[in-house]
Parts: sequence; C-alpha cells; structure tokens
Amino acid sequence: MLTGLTTRIFFAPSGKLVAEWQRAGDRLQMAVFERPGDLAEKRFEVAPLESWTVSNGKQGCQSLFDLVPFVAGNIPMPVFADSLTPAFCKAFACVVERDGAIDDFWMIRGEPGVFAVVAQRRGTTWRVCGVTGESRTLTVRLEDLWLRMPVELRALSYTVDIFRDPTAKEQGKAIEESFIDQAPDVRIALDLSANGGFLLTFRGTESK
Repeated sequence: MLTGLTTRIFFAPSGKLVAEWQRAGDRLQMAVFERPGDLAEKRFEVAPLESWTVSNGKQGCQSLFDLVPFVAGNIPMPVFADSLTPAFCKAFACVVERDGAIDDFWMIRGEPGVFAVVAQRRGTTWRVCGVTGESRTLTVRLEDLWLRMPVELRALSYTVDIFRDPTAKEQGKAIEESFIDQAPDVRIALDLSANGGFLLTFRGTESK
C-alpha cells in the first residue's frame, strides 16, 4: 500500500476504466481510459513505495492497475509468496520493470485481478511477459510487435526463447525452450493455470 493514498478503479457503464485516487487532505483525482492497459502503462508519480508483497496471481494482477501506476520514483521488486511459481515471479518482475533502457513499453492486454500481458522492447529485442490470476489461455502474436517497431529494426526471422510453467504432463518447476527461424507472423498460445506466468524473448536473426 502507498502511505496516505486511497485508490479505486472500476468499469463505467460505457466499458471504459475509471481510476480515482486521493492523498490525505488533497482533492480527489480521476482519469478515464479506453482500455485497462492504458492505465497500467501510466506513471502518475503520486507517492513513493518502499516495499510490497505479491501473495497470489489475482492480487498481483490487481496491483498492476491500482498500485504500480501511482508509485513515485523507482518501483521496488516485490516479495513473492512461496506459492507463486518461478515463471510467475520472473514474468511479474518483467511487467513492473521500467528502466531507462526500455525503448517501448506496452500492455498488450490485461484486466484488473485477472491477467496481464506486457511487452518491452530494447532495440531490436522484444520481451513479452504474462501473468494470470485465473486459469486461461493467452496468445501472443509476434506480428503485433513487429508492426509496432520502427521499420528499420524489423527482422525477417526470429529466435524465440520461452520460460514458462510446466503443464500437468511435464516435470520440473519451469520449462525453458528455444525455437529458431520463426517468421514474424508466428503465434504462441500458452495454457496457464491460476497464478501462472511466462516470459517470451524475440530476437531478430535476419534483418530486412
């Protein structure tokens, strides 16, 4: 929690997401967003955050909307509950990272308390991280990222590295995979359980 700050987010009848926040003794502030991801990308710089804990996927996904946008200054890495998987923790750390080396930050899709899929670009490399509060299938389309980046940085083929939770038939705490020579229109679908996560890295291997 941010000391002395009250926040509230809710969907208006129009389907837009409304954010309200107020510091003790100050006037109520409000902003309206066309989609939830637009709020999650904001930094209102309202109050500093010294420490915080992510107890489960639902609470973590909620905090991306009603906590992180209002932090002033650096966002500290949270303390993760032992019940959260390595893939969730790694992906969530990617979601909240906002350092100066990031050339583009985009919440592709997300819903408070349910899930979030965030993309970061550093030069020609994209990282896409996803976390869930509820079980669901999330699909990432490289083409969406490819079209978003400057034309001169686009490649014709990519190496895709995947760090994810194992399925019910797989062993281990996390699965790491790598696929070479992937076209810019490749799609990756991941079946995630509650409190699940993944981290994808797209590295161009052949320039236009």
